[in-house]
Amino acid sequence: MKLYGSENNTTILHKGEDFQKGIMKSLKLTPKGYLALVENSKEGVFYSPEINTPGFKKLIASWNALTPINTSVELKIKVRKGNQWSEWFSYGKWGCNGKAKSVEVEQKDKIAHMSVDIIKLLNEGSADGLQYNISINRDDLSIESPQLKLIAVALELSNEEKSHSLINDDDWIRDLQVPVRSQMVIDNIGRIICSPTSLAMVMEYYGECMETEEVAEGVKDYGASIYGNWSFNVAFAGSLGFNAYVEIYNSINEVKRMIAKGFPLIASIKTKSIEELSGSHMPYPNGHLVVIRGFSIRDGIEYIIVNDPAAPNEVEVKREYPISDFINVWNKVVYYIEKENM
Repeated sequence: MKLYGSENNTTILHKGEDFQKGIMKSLKLTPKGYLALVENSKEGVFYSPEINTPGFKKLIASWNALTPINTSVELKIKVRKGNQWSEWFSYGKWGCNGKAKSVEVEQKDKIAHMSVDIIKLLNEGSADGLQYNISINRDDLSIESPQLKLIAVALELSNEEKSHSLINDDDWIRDLQVPVRSQMVIDNIGRIICSPTSLAMVMEYYGECMETEEVAEGVKDYGASIYGNWSFNVAFAGSLGFNAYVEIYNSINEVKRMIAKGFPLIASIKTKSIEELSGSHMPYPNGHLVVIRGFSIRDGIEYIIVNDPAAPNEVEVKREYPISDFINVWNKVVYYIEKENM
């Protein structure tokens, strides 16, 4: 297991040999380090060890899995606050070749509450531990087993756990050549597919070119009837040969480091008025996803370069927003995506 942090970012990344540290039921570890069903089994489950963490207020979990038709995975997480554990919160049943559904009923207890893809602590205090289990299922023994590649859990640390550092070089002043796409040119669903449109742009940057509508169909959450389930979006990318998961940053410096390394990010923002993000196409009161592709400095002012899929056409997708504006409307959530074995 990898528990790493930089700035205020802490992500638990679990894959390969990490799975040997938990409890497997009707599962095996493949030569590639993936979890798969044993022969003659239609269902299996993996239980992680209890994981001690820095204090956190919320988490967002991700998984990457290969799921043939009529197979699925279901991730559940519980959190520890003091010496008490929450109930198991389910991310719903997901498969890249079926109608994935988050849980439609409210999930809440005295410790935490889950809303689609986010688990938030209730009341005062923070959690200091978590455990997850993931079930792997196929409808029939004749079907190839699903394979789980990784689990990632992004933590938003409580204030007392946060730390700060500086970025010293200027390699982040660059513009990655991420292809542009507009969600608004898509019929019927155009106004509600900012997330899959952003995902399609980043995947094309890495050489995986798919129609925006096809990506939208692949990420759709049929439980919540949305295209913006963050966990489902990265799971879809993970099924196509990417390592993809949600992270929570609390510093723009972490974004700059990723840009310096050549990795575009997909970021979640929210604005009440168009004035909050100078140069934007419209306000985004219900939230919005954009691709961060670089940074620039003009006349002593820093700008963040994004592909904003809400543009009315492809010519206007690339935008430069004052970084001070962007920081104020960014909710610190990003999709991190890279090709496997990079």
